[in-house]
Amino acid sequence: MTISQNQGINAGGDKPEISIIVPCYNGSKFIPDCIRSIRAQSFGDYEVLVINDGSTDDSQEVFLRETVGDKRFRMLTKKNEGAVTARFHGMDRMQGHYFTFCDIDDRLRPDALEKLLTAASDSGADAAVATFNMVTGRKSRKWNIKSRRWLPGFEYTRQLMSNRYPWQTWAKLFHRDLYSRETVTLPKDVQIGEDAALTIQLFLQANRITVINEAVYDYIQQPGSMMNSGKYRYEDYFRCAEFIEKKLAGSTVYDNMKDYIASFGLLSLSSASRAFGVKDCCRNAGEAVRKYARPQALRNIPLAKRLYIRYLIGRTARLATPAGGAPM
Repeated sequence: MTISQNQGINAGGDKPEISIIVPCYNGSKFIPDCIRSIRAQSFGDYEVLVINDGSTDDSQEVFLRETVGDKRFRMLTKKNEGAVTARFHGMDRMQGHYFTFCDIDDRLRPDALEKLLTAASDSGADAAVATFNMVTGRKSRKWNIKSRRWLPGFEYTRQLMSNRYPWQTWAKLFHRDLYSRETVTLPKDVQIGEDAALTIQLFLQANRITVINEAVYDYIQQPGSMMNSGKYRYEDYFRCAEFIEKKLAGSTVYDNMKDYIASFGLLSLSSASRAFGVKDCCRNAGEAVRKYARPQALRNIPLAKRLYIRYLIGRTARLATPAGGAPM
């Protein structure tokens, strides 16, 4: 079944089929392209909640100019607390049967909502996952993923934590029943990987997840992005894995997830090495290696990334060993 703008589910109902949540902080220069990409959707039964996260520029004025006369768009203003808090603000106020996310400096492909909703409807899934284009200047590269008609939520989550499926909030569609403040909690101390902390919690609530290798989103790589800003400490790279472990400890799924949480911790080590350089990273990696470097956790990770992480583990051990002596 193909769903289009003229074939919206629950057409004429009081609530929209899809809520699109868009965090915005000082994003006035990006708003026109983002809003126009949403208005160009082939499926039109949606609402858009732009969460103005304490912007100090003219984001509100630009938003009003771009959305004049279109009641599907609302801007909700709050104090500045960061993108993940803005997403929770939107989820608490959404009206749609499904919800998705878009960052203000990115774009939806014209058939994004149609493809995601069709995939969820055809498979009976609680969530649909698609992929995206990584756009740098005039260059665009699709991140390919393996299509699956459906798989259990906890199995998708394990694959996500071992770097086999994407963790970002965007290019995904979630049924609204997956979210409640009782089951999905705000990762307050997580600054790197906070999106993964949110999506992992949502996917663990799902019975079925469908995956399509269709690029529905343009991720526009901006100079000076958060991951490249240099403002984070080494230990910040492991906060997400720590959050997920605390969240699941004592739960019925923990034993089936713990090696994948360790895989996620090892992948965080890989990310930290890119931020700080291999030598400085490995000088600080002893605790992370002791905690996460389990044989099964390594086997879970795709080969190329696994080999690099093995190199980091070996480098960490060598840096901890003084010349001619035992490990310090």
